[in-house]
Amino acid sequence: MSRVTASRAALPVRVVVAIVVIAVAAGCRPPAAPVVLVDERGVVRPLDAAARAAIPAAPVDASFHDTLRLLGVHLPDKGRSGETVQGTLWWLVEREPGGRRPKVLVRARVRGADAGTGERGDHAFAVPAVQWAAGDVLVDRFRVALPVAADGDVVVSVGVAEGDWRWRARAADRGAVPADLVDAGVVAVVDARPPALAQVPRARGAIVVDGVLSEPDWQRAAVLPLSASSGRGEITRPTTALLLWSPDALWLAFRAIDPDPFSPYEHDDDPLYDGEALELFVDADGDARDYVELQAAPTDRRFDAAFSGGRRQGMDITWNANHVVKTRTVDLDGQPGFIQEWRVPVARLKDIPVGEPRVGARWRLNLFRLERLRAGPGAKVTATEGSAWSPPLGGDFHNLARFGTVEFVEVIDEAPAP
Repeated sequence: MSRVTASRAALPVRVVVAIVVIAVAAGCRPPAAPVVLVDERGVVRPLDAAARAAIPAAPVDASFHDTLRLLGVHLPDKGRSGETVQGTLWWLVEREPGGRRPKVLVRARVRGADAGTGERGDHAFAVPAVQWAAGDVLVDRFRVALPVAADGDVVVSVGVAEGDWRWRARAADRGAVPADLVDAGVVAVVDARPPALAQVPRARGAIVVDGVLSEPDWQRAAVLPLSASSGRGEITRPTTALLLWSPDALWLAFRAIDPDPFSPYEHDDDPLYDGEALELFVDADGDARDYVELQAAPTDRRFDAAFSGGRRQGMDITWNANHVVKTRTVDLDGQPGFIQEWRVPVARLKDIPVGEPRVGARWRLNLFRLERLRAGPGAKVTATEGSAWSPPLGGDFHNLARFGTVEFVEVIDEAPAP
């Protein structure tokens, strides 16, 4: 007979957040004692008939390395393009993993795209594999972004990996043909919202990074308004970005309404993203593999990191962008705020196509602001506003599929090419 994995020790002590573990009988009659589970609130309750009915019978039925069998998946019927959705996987432990430390692979791709491509929702099992026993059922909740595409279907595939080694699967609908990713379900994409698009003019004269924006070039810069990163609701402290380019640099300025700009961090490369920050992400060639993240606090402290291998993969905080930043407190149309001016050396960026930037070249990038709301200096932060030029339609600013596209031009046209 199986037992409740969550209760290897005293059950109330072992609380599993976002993933729950239940036990079922493996090849025998249901247990006489009540089966319990621990939900996301840490409340122990009986596994009643409604909870049992939520477990899919066997709509997927794929066995990975003869150790984990994917019994089924629950996905929303539909979602918005670029939106982050939540799903649930049901895994049956067929045999104890014997010291292995597997993780779950999740891919969401547009129907017709190559398997393994698309957005990632990879994650570790919340309950360590060393605690599994044959017959346990793992109820595994995950999140993944739906790729940006025209209205249509997104296919969600699932696999299991241990380090760089992917466990092979045998799926009922594929016979004996092995695979490392199994198509588990489909989400219909509705209300497609394309990423932002803008033309960015070339700077003609010298620019001094002083937070003043007195140079004539700033009067002809691209104007990029930021809106709620979720794609819904209004921002109470709006931000507008200005962007220019030259062969050796990107020139960026933020105009931010803020009666109380602050940061608790005093050093470069501190986790500025846990406070107030303005951010630039650049994936110049748009391959969704190698990109950089640059930040600055209202105090001019800077943070930068490079990523390789995909969304949030291979983070390198030793990399330095050497961006120059200057912030000046100002009155913006009768409201308190600040201007923050940047110079970003192109030579320090990653994965830049040869000879770029140049007229006609297009780069993928995004701009963000994290604003912490509080009553005043020293008061407790009560809320956070996230805003973006090309909203990720969720909380993850690393949603590469939602990066906007900028086209480098000499002068902005009336209507940029699609």
